[in-house]
Amino acid sequence: MSPAACDDVRLREGRGARSEMPIRTLSDLVTTANMAAFSVAFATKARWHAEMPMRTDISELCPWPTFDALIATGAIPADKFAVLLNAKSMLKSFYVDERGQLRPDAIQAFAAQGATLTVNNIDRFVPAIGELATAIERELCCKTGVNAYISFGTKSAFLAHSDDHDVLIVQLQGVKHWRTYGVPEPFPTRSVHMGSPPPCEWEGRMTPGDLLYLPRGEVHAAVPEEQPSMHLTIGIAEQTGVDFIAWLATKAKEVVALRRDLGATLPREARVARDRELIQSILDLLETATVGEFEALQATQRSLRPLASFGIAGRLTPTSRLVSALRREVDLMVEREGAAQLVIGEQRFRLSLNGRLALANINHLGTVSFGALTEELAGKMSVNDLAKAIQELAEKSLVAIAED
Repeated sequence: MSPAACDDVRLREGRGARSEMPIRTLSDLVTTANMAAFSVAFATKARWHAEMPMRTDISELCPWPTFDALIATGAIPADKFAVLLNAKSMLKSFYVDERGQLRPDAIQAFAAQGATLTVNNIDRFVPAIGELATAIERELCCKTGVNAYISFGTKSAFLAHSDDHDVLIVQLQGVKHWRTYGVPEPFPTRSVHMGSPPPCEWEGRMTPGDLLYLPRGEVHAAVPEEQPSMHLTIGIAEQTGVDFIAWLATKAKEVVALRRDLGATLPREARVARDRELIQSILDLLETATVGEFEALQATQRSLRPLASFGIAGRLTPTSRLVSALRREVDLMVEREGAAQLVIGEQRFRLSLNGRLALANINHLGTVSFGALTEELAGKMSVNDLAKAIQELAEKSLVAIAED
């Protein structure tokens, strides 16, 4: 099917303007001009394609020297890396040594044969991608992770398949031709690989800077056109009604009537009464539990982004850019005086009021310079007190200085 044949279902935005600013937020990535269209597509779960070939900043998320260093230094654990050749996964023994480290020479040889390399959770290893993923998660309130796919051949590494979460695809290098085949099963709870996909609903080329959003369940496949090709797949997993029910099951353990045996051998009248008690207890639980409570708990339990920043007090300058380890906005009890005990990411922290105020502002803004934070908190604490608060947070790996 030609691209023209799919024009009736193609969703496109205008070409993006050239940008020289680092990509740190969802708005930076999608661009301000396209945010409204993306927001509608995300809310309605509709495919969305944005052509932005004039962007010169996109490759800076993971330039080739950065990727080279990840392979050469063994920074990527073997269980997060895979080599695919002719749509087949190669045995790890072919490119992992006896110490469990990646072998750059073997990987280079596979690349020369046209292999595709995959890096799962690349946001853990490349700070720029990690900061972007955290910002997207904070804005969309959805669990976010990023995989990278680097193709050196002309064949697709994967059969047509669907994912059990939404994806936002970002082309960094080279060109790929994508085809999508619709959503055979609405809101699936598992990924599905298809040997024979349904008829194509959309197809198009992805050049550096282009974006493609696919809702959960949309079948898709891609073939490299210009090698090497590198793209990021940002997985966006939103909580579902099934997740809410699973959470209700944990709350049910607090209800005596729901912990009681169902009573399979009870006499008929007693069994009818037991059934009524069971159903009423479930209804009472539904009356008291709210989706808002569930979402607040999910935000608090979300794992922290791994950060480290040693000797931070001596490195603070007005231009030092501070980032938060929190992936979501949570209640940091800034209205409470004195120190407070908090549970964040299933870890316990005792933070001073100044520490909580500083973290709340950094987390809300996503990233902020020390100078701007000083102005934001003027009247609430001095520059010296703020520096001490940042040191307190850094010692607990809750903030760090971001290096560009």
